[in-house]
Amino acid sequence: MEILKVLNTHKTPLTPRQIQKEISQKNPDLSTIYRDLNLFEKLNIVERVFTPVGNFYEIKGDSHHGYLICPSCHRISYVPCPLMGKNYPRHQVIFWEICEKCREKGGRK
Repeated sequence: MEILKVLNTHKTPLTPRQIQKEISQKNPDLSTIYRDLNLFEKLNIVERVFTPVGNFYEIKGDSHHGYLICPSCHRISYVPCPLMGKNYPRHQVIFWEICEKCREKGGRK
C-alpha cells in the first residue's frame, strides 16, 4: 500500500529507487518493491515505462500520453502522444530533451 501511496502523490512516473526513498517504512527492501511493482503491473494497477536509463512506474490511468526525458538528470514529464487515435494497441512514445533546470545549469546538449 505504501508503494501505491507514493505513486499516487506524484504527477510523473518514478523509479523503484525513488519510490524506496519516499516510503515511510524504515529501509524498505528494494527487491520487495520490485516484486510488488511487478504484481501491480500484472493486476493492471501500475504501468511500466521502459527507457534505456531504467524503468519508471506510474499508476495506470485513462489518459494516454508520451514521455519527455532529460538525458542529463533523467527527469521525466508528460507530453501529448503523437500516435493518439492511431491503431497501435500497445506503444510508448519517448522523447529526449535537456530540461529547463539542466539548461540553466549548463547541462549537456
